[in-house]
Amino acid sequence: MNNNIKRRLSSAAASAAIFVTCGITSPAALAESVSFLVDPATIDANNDGFITGNEFTPVGSDGTVFSLVPTNNLVGGDRFLLSDTTGLHFGGGGGSTLAFIFSVSKNIELDSYTLASSGFFLGDPDFNIREGVTVLSGPNTAIASGDTNNFVDGPVALTAGTDYIFITNFFGAAVQSYMASWQYSTTVVPVPAAVWLMGPALGVLGWQGRKRVQ
Repeated sequence: MNNNIKRRLSSAAASAAIFVTCGITSPAALAESVSFLVDPATIDANNDGFITGNEFTPVGSDGTVFSLVPTNNLVGGDRFLLSDTTGLHFGGGGGSTLAFIFSVSKNIELDSYTLASSGFFLGDPDFNIREGVTVLSGPNTAIASGDTNNFVDGPVALTAGTDYIFITNFFGAAVQSYMASWQYSTTVVPVPAAVWLMGPALGVLGWQGRKRVQ
């Protein structure tokens, strides 16, 4: 075997070793959040003083869009009571929301939720997250100001474009809680490091081959 062939085989083996050593990296879960601390005046599209229909579409820290539509209130029409200090009010007290439909713009997993650190908490309007009649998570407690709790049975996998239901199990005129934010995860599959390294390695191998035939 002449020296040129030996050198080429050595270079190829080195490139293969780089590829095998680096391998394929595992998907990475990224922690994100979406805030419900919103001044209703900034999203009241029809200026009627109520957040109705699809006016409430908060955007998560990674750009995931949450589309929320109120579907049941203890009194009055279906609407959200929102505040930039106490978040989304639910449980029935003050005419707050009992249930809403929501969807997300990309596949995520709900990890935890944080209750507002201010507000007049009454009772415990614990809630479920459902898909149709199937309970995905619950009952989730909602009584302690400022608490962060993991979603029961979570993480809760949500598929983009699917309608889910947030619904209170215990409600009434003297029941109320305040949702500040949800924390969730997205999965990113990184390009294997080997792919990045193989390019330069093969380029060097080709350059060496061309150099030898000149």
